[in-house]
Amino acid sequence: MRKQILLAAVSMMAVGSLMAAEKAVAAASDEPVSREKQLENLGVVRARVIARLESVGKLLAGDKNGAGTVYALANAAFTKVQQAANKTIGEENAKPQEMRNQAVLEAANKKTQKNNEMWNEFLNKEWPTYSKGIAEQVAVNNSMNQLYVNYFSNVEGLWNNAGLDVELLSNILEAMGKRLEDVKVKASPVVADMVKVGEKWDAFSKE
Repeated sequence: MRKQILLAAVSMMAVGSLMAAEKAVAAASDEPVSREKQLENLGVVRARVIARLESVGKLLAGDKNGAGTVYALANAAFTKVQQAANKTIGEENAKPQEMRNQAVLEAANKKTQKNNEMWNEFLNKEWPTYSKGIAEQVAVNNSMNQLYVNYFSNVEGLWNNAGLDVELLSNILEAMGKRLEDVKVKASPVVADMVKVGEKWDAFSKE
């Protein structure tokens, strides 16, 4: 894990250097930016990255995004529907043959069949798809958090005290911010799809 974070840090430095070079070319004819202005811009970019770390963290958190609780909801709905259908079937079958309501029995059997089909789809397709999709983005977000907390936050003060180019740090943060936005774009539909699955189970259990 530490090796992966170091590689990520080196990659971010490379991206930052490239972005700094591009900006230097574009601004070659402009007045040089003062160090005070560079530090001010660094603070703005830093605040933006921290906000994105927090918002993406909430999006990926199963106890906050509404998707992580769907498993429990689906399981409860499946059990509730199954118990209700079994109760109906049991009550009808307990009656004499001529008094049984075949329409009620057929409806209960169809409900049981659909319940089982939905549960199998949930276990074998919907939940694995969510788990895989969210796990990939969680891994990236964790790396971003560790990169910021363990490396960037420690380097910033030393970097500034050494009088090194502050613009490079801003560019590294901007690269991190773009990566976090990419995580958000990829994770949002995964979370939204699972929330819809929860809504589907809730509606089905109330039919």
